[in-house]
Amino acid sequence: DANGVGEIFARGPNVMLGYAGNEEATAATIDSDGWLHTGDLGKFDKRRQLVIVGRQKDVIVTTSGENVYPDDIENMLGGTAYVRELAIVGIDDGQGGERVACLAVPERDETTNNDDDKKPTMSRAERHERAMKALREAFQTLPKAAQPSVVHLWDHDLPRTATRKVKRS
Repeated sequence: DANGVGEIFARGPNVMLGYAGNEEATAATIDSDGWLHTGDLGKFDKRRQLVIVGRQKDVIVTTSGENVYPDDIENMLGGTAYVRELAIVGIDDGQGGERVACLAVPERDETTNNDDDKKPTMSRAERHERAMKALREAFQTLPKAAQPSVVHLWDHDLPRTATRKVKRS
């Protein structure tokens, strides 16, 4: 694309030969020239090194046609204050495109010990308000097309795959 991002292809003796007993899946993954279509998206950095920016199926295509890469946005947001973890996802905008959305988990409640009673130092509403303020400030540093238009705070750990990646679906 205009930012130099494209799908990563691989070919060589270290690449799989195909799916055993599934020619259809093999043909969808390995082209007639022997290139494996990885589904990963990458670009070359200033040192001409390949940088993986996400998965092809994770690209958010906005109504205006801009491609937004959730992994890039999450990396740009880094460790947002008062937010334990977050995930950027695309949600249907009803106009043939997607909206950028953010699901974030505020920092857990800290407690203090007062005469063996554990009392929260902040209410849930206060923790949510503090996290939202920090997120709004962090979003202002992002390109306009990458700024989430929907934000939802969640009080539990985000669901993960066996490899510990957040399940965006």
